[in-house]
Amino acid sequence: MANVDECNMLPRGSGPHTVGCADLMTNGGQEGTFMRVYYPCTTNDSKMYPPTSLIPRHEYTVGLVSFLRRSQWLFPHFINRWFGKMNAAVYWNAPLNDKGVYPLLIFSHGLGGFRSLYSTVCIEMASQGFVVGAVEHRDESASASYFIDNDGQEKWISFYHLQPGEKEFPLRNKQVEIRAEECIRALHLFKDFQNGCPVENLLPGDYKFTSLQGCLDLQRVAIMGHSFGGATAILAAHKEADFRCAIVLDGWMVPLHKDLLPVVKTPLFFINSETFHWPVNMAALLVLLSNQPANKMITLQGTVHLNQSDSPFAICGYLGRLLGTRGSLDPKEAMRINNCASLAFLHKHLELALGFEQWDELVEGKGQHVIKGSPVQPPTDGSSS
Repeated sequence: MANVDECNMLPRGSGPHTVGCADLMTNGGQEGTFMRVYYPCTTNDSKMYPPTSLIPRHEYTVGLVSFLRRSQWLFPHFINRWFGKMNAAVYWNAPLNDKGVYPLLIFSHGLGGFRSLYSTVCIEMASQGFVVGAVEHRDESASASYFIDNDGQEKWISFYHLQPGEKEFPLRNKQVEIRAEECIRALHLFKDFQNGCPVENLLPGDYKFTSLQGCLDLQRVAIMGHSFGGATAILAAHKEADFRCAIVLDGWMVPLHKDLLPVVKTPLFFINSETFHWPVNMAALLVLLSNQPANKMITLQGTVHLNQSDSPFAICGYLGRLLGTRGSLDPKEAMRINNCASLAFLHKHLELALGFEQWDELVEGKGQHVIKGSPVQPPTDGSSS
Protein backbone atom coordinates (compact mmCIF):
# COMPACT_ATOMS: atom_id res chain seq x y z
CA MET A 1 0.00 0.00 0.00
CA ALA A 2 1.40 3.40 -0.96
CA ASN A 3 2.10 5.89 1.82
CA VAL A 4 -0.47 8.72 1.96
CA ASP A 5 2.24 11.39 2.03
CA GLU A 6 3.85 9.83 -1.06
CA CYS A 7 0.57 10.34 -2.88
CA ASN A 8 0.21 14.00 -1.83
CA MET A 9 3.57 15.47 -2.83
CA LEU A 10 5.71 15.05 -5.91
CA PRO A 11 9.36 14.10 -5.32
CA ARG A 12 11.63 16.95 -4.34
CA GLY A 13 14.58 17.88 -6.48
CA SER A 14 17.81 16.13 -5.55
CA GLY A 15 20.14 18.98 -6.54
CA PRO A 16 21.72 21.62 -4.31
CA HIS A 17 19.08 24.32 -5.00
CA THR A 18 15.64 24.79 -3.53
CA VAL A 19 13.15 25.47 -6.32
CA GLY A 20 10.68 28.27 -6.85
CA CYS A 21 8.13 28.62 -9.62
CA ALA A 22 5.83 31.25 -11.06
CA ASP A 23 3.39 31.46 -13.96
CA LEU A 24 3.65 33.94 -16.81
CA MET A 25 1.15 34.93 -19.49
CA THR A 26 2.05 37.71 -21.90
CA ASN A 27 -0.06 39.92 -24.13
CA GLY A 28 -0.94 38.75 -27.62
CA GLY A 29 -3.99 36.61 -26.98
CA GLN A 30 -3.67 33.05 -28.19
CA GLU A 31 -0.37 33.97 -29.86
CA GLY A 32 1.17 35.20 -26.63
CA THR A 33 3.38 33.11 -24.33
CA PHE A 34 2.02 31.05 -21.43
CA MET A 35 4.43 29.07 -19.29
CA ARG A 36 5.41 28.00 -15.81
CA VAL A 37 8.95 28.99 -14.87
CA TYR A 38 10.97 26.89 -12.42
CA TYR A 39 14.17 28.34 -10.99
CA PRO A 40 16.67 28.11 -8.12
CA CYS A 41 15.33 30.16 -5.21
CA THR A 42 16.51 31.44 -1.85
CA THR A 43 13.92 30.12 0.60
CA ASN A 44 12.50 27.00 2.24
CA ASP A 45 9.62 28.85 3.91
CA SER A 46 6.56 26.89 2.81
CA LYS A 47 4.22 29.14 4.82
CA MET A 48 5.21 32.32 3.04
CA TYR A 49 5.72 30.57 -0.32
CA PRO A 50 3.36 27.55 -0.26
CA PRO A 51 3.56 24.54 -2.60
CA THR A 52 1.37 24.67 -5.66
CA SER A 53 -1.24 22.17 -6.79
CA LEU A 54 -0.52 19.91 -9.74
CA ILE A 55 -3.89 20.97 -11.23
CA PRO A 56 -3.83 24.79 -11.50
CA ARG A 57 -7.62 25.25 -11.77
CA HIS A 58 -10.86 23.30 -12.01
CA GLU A 59 -11.08 23.88 -15.77
CA TYR A 60 -8.03 21.64 -16.21
CA THR A 61 -9.85 18.81 -14.44
CA VAL A 62 -12.74 19.22 -16.88
CA GLY A 63 -10.24 19.27 -19.74
CA LEU A 64 -8.53 16.07 -18.62
CA VAL A 65 -11.90 14.32 -18.39
CA SER A 66 -12.74 15.45 -21.93
CA PHE A 67 -9.32 14.44 -23.25
CA LEU A 68 -9.71 10.97 -21.70
CA ARG A 69 -13.30 10.74 -23.06
CA ARG A 70 -14.67 9.88 -19.63
CA SER A 71 -17.97 10.62 -17.93
CA GLN A 72 -18.33 14.28 -16.96
CA TRP A 73 -20.46 13.15 -14.01
CA LEU A 74 -18.22 10.60 -12.36
CA PHE A 75 -14.64 10.92 -13.56
CA PRO A 76 -13.89 14.44 -12.21
CA HIS A 77 -14.14 12.94 -8.73
CA PHE A 78 -11.36 10.49 -9.54
CA ILE A 79 -9.19 13.14 -11.22
CA ASN A 80 -9.50 15.31 -8.12
CA ARG A 81 -8.76 12.34 -5.90
CA TRP A 82 -5.59 11.44 -7.83
CA PHE A 83 -4.29 14.74 -9.12
CA GLY A 84 -6.21 17.47 -7.30
CA LYS A 85 -4.59 16.83 -3.90
CA MET A 86 -1.10 16.46 -5.34
CA ASN A 87 1.29 19.32 -4.70
CA ALA A 88 4.57 20.13 -6.40
CA ALA A 89 7.56 20.49 -4.07
CA VAL A 90 8.29 24.10 -5.03
CA TYR A 91 8.01 27.50 -3.38
CA TRP A 92 5.39 29.54 -5.21
CA ASN A 93 6.59 32.99 -6.32
CA ALA A 94 9.68 32.65 -4.13
CA PRO A 95 12.60 35.01 -4.85
CA LEU A 96 15.19 33.91 -7.39
CA ASN A 97 18.64 33.04 -6.12
CA ASP A 98 20.32 35.83 -8.06
CA LYS A 99 23.85 34.81 -7.03
CA GLY A 100 24.13 32.40 -9.95
CA VAL A 101 24.06 32.36 -13.74
CA TYR A 102 21.86 29.53 -14.98
CA PRO A 103 21.55 27.63 -18.26
CA LEU A 104 18.06 27.57 -19.78
CA LEU A 105 15.83 24.61 -20.58
CA ILE A 106 12.52 24.91 -22.46
CA PHE A 107 10.03 22.06 -21.84
CA SER A 108 7.15 20.96 -24.10
CA HIS A 109 4.31 18.82 -22.71
CA GLY A 110 2.64 15.86 -24.39
CA LEU A 111 -0.80 15.47 -25.98
CA GLY A 112 -3.47 16.25 -23.39
CA GLY A 113 -0.94 17.73 -20.97
CA PHE A 114 -0.44 21.27 -19.73
CA ARG A 115 2.28 23.35 -18.11
CA SER A 116 2.29 21.71 -14.67
CA LEU A 117 1.99 17.98 -15.50
CA TYR A 118 5.76 17.48 -15.81
CA SER A 119 6.70 19.21 -12.59
CA THR A 120 8.86 16.32 -11.38
CA VAL A 121 11.26 16.64 -14.33
CA CYS A 122 11.22 20.44 -14.25
CA ILE A 123 11.80 20.63 -10.49
CA GLU A 124 14.77 18.28 -10.72
CA MET A 125 16.36 20.33 -13.50
CA ALA A 126 15.86 23.56 -11.55
CA SER A 127 17.29 21.97 -8.40
CA GLN A 128 20.41 21.16 -10.44
CA GLY A 129 20.86 24.78 -11.49
CA PHE A 130 18.69 25.32 -14.59
CA VAL A 131 15.97 27.84 -15.23
CA VAL A 132 13.13 25.90 -16.87
CA GLY A 133 10.31 27.34 -18.98
CA ALA A 134 7.47 24.80 -19.22
CA VAL A 135 5.34 26.04 -22.10
CA GLU A 136 1.57 25.50 -22.12
CA HIS A 137 0.59 24.95 -25.74
CA ARG A 138 -2.51 26.65 -27.11
CA ASP A 139 -2.83 24.73 -30.38
CA GLU A 140 -5.76 22.63 -29.02
CA SER A 141 -3.38 19.81 -28.01
CA ALA A 142 -3.45 20.65 -24.29
CA SER A 143 -6.35 19.15 -22.37
CA ALA A 144 -7.23 22.76 -21.56
CA SER A 145 -5.64 26.17 -21.78
CA TYR A 146 -6.71 29.79 -21.94
CA PHE A 147 -5.67 33.32 -22.80
CA ILE A 148 -6.81 36.77 -21.73
CA ASP A 149 -8.22 38.96 -24.47
CA ASN A 150 -7.92 42.73 -24.91
CA ASP A 151 -10.99 43.25 -22.70
CA GLY A 152 -9.43 41.28 -19.86
CA GLN A 153 -11.72 38.29 -20.36
CA GLU A 154 -10.55 34.70 -20.10
CA LYS A 155 -10.99 32.66 -23.28
CA TRP A 156 -10.66 28.92 -22.78
CA ILE A 157 -9.27 26.56 -25.42
CA SER A 158 -10.52 22.98 -25.36
CA PHE A 159 -8.71 19.88 -26.54
CA TYR A 160 -9.50 19.09 -30.17
CA HIS A 161 -10.48 15.48 -30.77
CA LEU A 162 -9.72 13.99 -34.16
CA GLN A 163 -13.00 13.76 -36.04
CA PRO A 164 -14.30 10.58 -37.76
CA GLY A 165 -12.59 10.25 -41.13
CA GLU A 166 -10.12 13.04 -40.40
CA LYS A 167 -6.50 12.20 -41.21
CA GLU A 168 -4.16 12.60 -38.28
CA PHE A 169 -0.96 13.79 -39.96
CA PRO A 170 -2.29 17.13 -41.37
CA LEU A 171 -3.74 18.07 -37.97
CA ARG A 172 -0.69 17.08 -35.94
CA ASN A 173 1.77 18.59 -38.39
CA LYS A 174 -0.07 21.92 -38.19
CA GLN A 175 -0.07 21.69 -34.41
CA VAL A 176 3.61 20.82 -34.10
CA GLU A 177 4.50 23.88 -36.17
CA ILE A 178 2.53 26.06 -33.76
CA ARG A 179 4.06 24.31 -30.77
CA ALA A 180 7.61 24.79 -32.03
CA GLU A 181 6.99 28.49 -32.55
CA GLU A 182 5.58 28.75 -29.01
CA CYS A 183 8.80 27.24 -27.65
CA ILE A 184 10.92 29.62 -29.72
CA ARG A 185 8.86 32.59 -28.50
CA ALA A 186 9.44 31.43 -24.91
CA LEU A 187 13.18 31.42 -25.56
CA HIS A 188 13.01 34.95 -26.98
CA LEU A 189 11.06 36.06 -23.91
CA PHE A 190 13.91 34.84 -21.68
CA LYS A 191 16.25 36.89 -23.86
CA ASP A 192 14.11 39.91 -23.05
CA PHE A 193 14.39 39.14 -19.34
CA GLN A 194 18.15 38.78 -19.62
CA ASN A 195 18.36 42.18 -21.29
CA GLY A 196 16.17 43.86 -18.68
CA CYS A 197 13.22 44.47 -21.00
CA PRO A 198 9.96 44.89 -19.03
CA VAL A 199 7.33 42.26 -19.81
CA GLU A 200 3.77 42.58 -18.54
CA ASN A 201 2.39 39.49 -16.81
CA LEU A 202 -1.38 39.23 -17.26
CA LEU A 203 -1.70 36.78 -14.37
CA PRO A 204 -2.15 37.78 -10.73
CA GLY A 205 0.88 37.63 -8.47
CA ASP A 206 3.82 39.82 -7.67
CA TYR A 207 6.70 37.77 -9.01
CA LYS A 208 9.24 40.02 -10.71
CA PHE A 209 10.57 38.26 -13.79
CA THR A 210 12.96 41.19 -14.21
CA SER A 211 14.99 39.50 -11.43
CA LEU A 212 16.25 37.14 -14.14
CA GLN A 213 18.26 39.97 -15.71
CA GLY A 214 21.91 38.95 -15.82
CA CYS A 215 21.15 35.52 -14.31
CA LEU A 216 20.66 33.51 -17.52
CA ASP A 217 23.41 31.82 -19.51
CA LEU A 218 21.90 32.11 -22.97
CA GLN A 219 24.94 30.49 -24.54
CA ARG A 220 23.75 27.27 -22.88
CA VAL A 221 20.17 26.61 -23.98
CA ALA A 222 18.44 23.27 -24.57
CA ILE A 223 14.92 22.00 -25.19
CA MET A 224 13.17 18.91 -23.86
CA GLY A 225 9.75 17.36 -24.43
CA HIS A 226 7.64 14.27 -23.90
CA SER A 227 5.73 12.39 -26.63
CA PHE A 228 4.15 15.14 -28.79
CA GLY A 229 6.50 17.44 -26.89
CA GLY A 230 9.40 15.30 -28.09
CA ALA A 231 8.43 15.95 -31.71
CA THR A 232 8.02 19.61 -30.78
CA ALA A 233 11.51 19.73 -29.29
CA ILE A 234 13.02 18.23 -32.46
CA LEU A 235 11.32 20.73 -34.74
CA ALA A 236 12.04 23.73 -32.50
CA ALA A 237 15.72 22.76 -32.23
CA HIS A 238 15.91 22.41 -36.01
CA LYS A 239 14.42 25.87 -36.51
CA GLU A 240 16.25 27.73 -33.73
CA ALA A 241 20.04 27.46 -33.64
CA ASP A 242 20.21 28.73 -30.04
CA PHE A 243 18.91 25.32 -28.91
CA ARG A 244 22.23 23.49 -28.67
CA CYS A 245 20.66 20.07 -28.04
CA ALA A 246 17.29 18.41 -27.50
CA ILE A 247 16.12 15.63 -25.19
CA VAL A 248 13.25 13.57 -26.56
CA LEU A 249 11.27 11.60 -23.97
CA ASP A 250 9.31 8.82 -25.70
CA GLY A 251 9.05 10.87 -28.88
CA TRP A 252 5.83 10.54 -30.92
CA MET A 253 6.93 10.99 -34.52
CA VAL A 254 3.54 11.13 -36.28
CA PRO A 255 3.50 14.99 -36.37
CA LEU A 256 6.82 15.36 -38.20
CA HIS A 257 7.09 15.33 -42.00
CA LYS A 258 9.33 12.50 -43.17
CA ASP A 259 11.41 14.91 -45.27
CA LEU A 260 12.45 16.73 -42.09
CA LEU A 261 13.91 13.67 -40.40
CA PRO A 262 17.22 13.33 -42.31
CA VAL A 263 18.09 17.04 -42.12
CA VAL A 264 17.90 17.64 -38.36
CA LYS A 265 21.49 18.24 -37.22
CA THR A 266 20.95 19.34 -33.61
CA PRO A 267 22.31 16.73 -31.14
CA LEU A 268 19.38 14.58 -29.95
CA PHE A 269 19.01 12.23 -27.00
CA PHE A 270 16.12 9.76 -27.11
CA ILE A 271 15.03 8.31 -23.76
CA ASN A 272 12.40 5.67 -24.46
CA SER A 273 10.05 3.72 -22.24
CA GLU A 274 9.89 -0.03 -22.79
CA THR A 275 6.29 -0.27 -23.98
CA PHE A 276 5.40 2.83 -26.03
CA HIS A 277 7.07 2.40 -29.40
CA TRP A 278 5.99 0.48 -32.50
CA PRO A 279 7.91 -0.31 -35.72
CA VAL A 280 6.90 2.72 -37.81
CA ASN A 281 7.52 5.17 -34.97
CA MET A 282 10.88 3.53 -34.29
CA ALA A 283 11.85 3.77 -37.97
CA ALA A 284 11.46 7.56 -37.79
CA LEU A 285 13.47 7.72 -34.57
CA LEU A 286 16.27 5.67 -36.14
CA VAL A 287 16.48 8.04 -39.11
CA LEU A 288 17.03 10.88 -36.66
CA LEU A 289 19.45 8.81 -34.58
CA SER A 290 21.60 8.14 -37.65
CA ASN A 291 22.03 11.82 -38.52
CA GLN A 292 25.20 12.22 -36.46
CA PRO A 293 27.35 10.27 -33.95
CA ALA A 294 26.42 12.65 -31.12
CA ASN A 295 22.82 11.39 -31.17
CA LYS A 296 22.03 8.75 -28.55
CA MET A 297 19.12 6.44 -27.70
CA ILE A 298 18.40 4.42 -24.56
CA THR A 299 15.41 2.48 -23.27
CA LEU A 300 14.36 2.32 -19.61
CA GLN A 301 13.27 -1.22 -18.78
CA GLY A 302 10.13 -1.73 -16.71
CA THR A 303 8.63 1.63 -17.74
CA VAL A 304 5.54 2.82 -19.60
CA HIS A 305 4.82 6.00 -21.53
CA LEU A 306 3.51 7.98 -18.54
CA ASN A 307 6.54 7.18 -16.38
CA GLN A 308 8.12 10.37 -17.75
CA SER A 309 5.27 12.56 -16.47
CA ASP A 310 3.85 13.21 -13.00
CA SER A 311 1.11 10.59 -13.43
CA PRO A 312 2.80 7.66 -11.63
CA PHE A 313 3.22 9.81 -8.53
CA ALA A 314 -0.39 10.97 -8.56
CA ILE A 315 -1.86 7.50 -9.13
CA CYS A 316 0.03 5.39 -6.64
CA GLY A 317 0.64 1.72 -5.96
CA TYR A 318 -1.26 -1.13 -7.59
CA LEU A 319 -3.88 1.24 -9.06
CA GLY A 320 -1.17 2.93 -11.10
CA ARG A 321 -0.08 -0.41 -12.53
CA LEU A 322 -3.69 -1.32 -13.30
CA LEU A 323 -4.37 1.95 -15.12
CA GLY A 324 -1.07 1.92 -17.00
CA THR A 325 0.43 5.06 -15.46
CA ARG A 326 3.46 3.20 -14.11
CA GLY A 327 5.46 0.14 -15.08
CA SER A 328 7.13 -2.53 -12.97
CA LEU A 329 10.13 -0.30 -12.17
CA ASP A 330 9.65 1.90 -9.12
CA PRO A 331 8.61 5.33 -10.51
CA LYS A 332 11.10 7.22 -8.35
CA GLU A 333 13.93 5.07 -9.69
CA ALA A 334 12.63 5.41 -13.25
CA MET A 335 12.53 9.19 -12.89
CA ARG A 336 15.98 9.25 -11.27
CA ILE A 337 17.52 7.38 -14.20
CA ASN A 338 15.63 9.54 -16.69
CA ASN A 339 16.85 12.75 -15.08
CA CYS A 340 20.45 11.64 -14.48
CA ALA A 341 20.83 10.53 -18.10
CA SER A 342 19.35 13.85 -19.25
CA LEU A 343 21.77 15.82 -17.09
CA ALA A 344 24.74 13.88 -18.44
CA PHE A 345 23.71 14.64 -22.03
CA LEU A 346 23.15 18.30 -21.21
CA HIS A 347 26.54 18.39 -19.48
CA LYS A 348 28.29 17.32 -22.65
CA HIS A 349 26.47 19.47 -25.18
CA LEU A 350 26.11 22.62 -23.09
CA GLU A 351 29.68 22.29 -21.80
CA LEU A 352 28.65 22.53 -18.17
CA ALA A 353 30.96 22.26 -15.18
CA LEU A 354 28.49 20.80 -12.70
CA GLY A 355 29.66 17.19 -12.29
CA PHE A 356 26.90 15.57 -14.33
CA GLU A 357 29.47 13.48 -16.23
CA GLN A 358 29.19 10.95 -13.40
CA TRP A 359 26.14 9.62 -15.28
CA ASP A 360 27.78 9.39 -18.72
CA GLU A 361 27.37 5.60 -18.77
CA LEU A 362 23.59 5.98 -18.74
CA VAL A 363 23.75 7.94 -22.01
CA GLU A 364 25.53 4.95 -23.53
CA GLY A 365 22.87 2.55 -22.27
CA LYS A 366 25.00 1.06 -19.51
CA GLY A 367 23.65 0.43 -16.04
CA GLN A 368 20.80 -1.25 -14.23
CA HIS A 369 17.36 -0.95 -15.91
CA VAL A 370 18.89 0.68 -19.03
CA ILE A 371 19.67 -0.72 -22.47
CA LYS A 372 21.27 0.96 -25.46
CA GLY A 373 18.96 1.62 -28.38
CA SER A 374 15.56 -0.06 -28.43
CA PRO A 375 14.24 -3.62 -28.60
CA VAL A 376 11.60 -2.41 -31.10
CA GLN A 377 12.61 -3.07 -34.70
CA PRO A 378 11.58 -0.91 -37.69
CA PRO A 379 9.39 -2.35 -40.45
CA THR A 380 11.15 -4.89 -42.65
CA ASP A 381 10.36 -2.77 -45.74
CA GLY A 382 12.21 0.20 -44.21
CA SER A 383 9.08 2.38 -44.17
CA SER A 384 9.00 5.32 -41.78
CA SER A 385 5.55 6.60 -42.64
